[in-house]
Amino acid sequence: MNEWLEPLTKSINGMPIHETVRDQLWVVPTFQCIHILAVAIVFSGSLIVALRALGIAGTYWTLSRWQQRFSPWTLVSLIVLLLSGAVLTLAEPERELLNSLFQIKMPLVVATTLLSYGIGRRFAYIPAGQSASIGLKLGAVLIFLLWAVIMGLGRWIAYAG
Repeated sequence: MNEWLEPLTKSINGMPIHETVRDQLWVVPTFQCIHILAVAIVFSGSLIVALRALGIAGTYWTLSRWQQRFSPWTLVSLIVLLLSGAVLTLAEPERELLNSLFQIKMPLVVATTLLSYGIGRRFAYIPAGQSASIGLKLGAVLIFLLWAVIMGLGRWIAYAG
């Protein structure tokens, strides 16, 4: 995979915006904070939906209502993650693009987002007072666990080459 990412990395390194983003001391820490806050919102939403699907918490609302409550926040947070991640990649393209953990993380983000969307649509068909099927419960837990893995991978990118 690095065969086509190395030229992209070199191309980014040659962009004037790369130097601007890299050389401004406040940019990377600020965008890392924004990135972390957006991750927290996505993770929190997946946690409450998983707990509700299991009947552990939030049972006073239907799964559909929880999903409606968190979907806009999740969507905005995913957009913020994309934009803040792009800025962080502009600052340090080698650290991100050529890192094997990053290369695992990004397809997982796409897959987890699609899985979340698919399962979220299924929640809309569960009537009030009825619990989720075992498949939806497992799906909700899987989504939560995948976001936890994605967070771990994101954190370890800083330490792995």
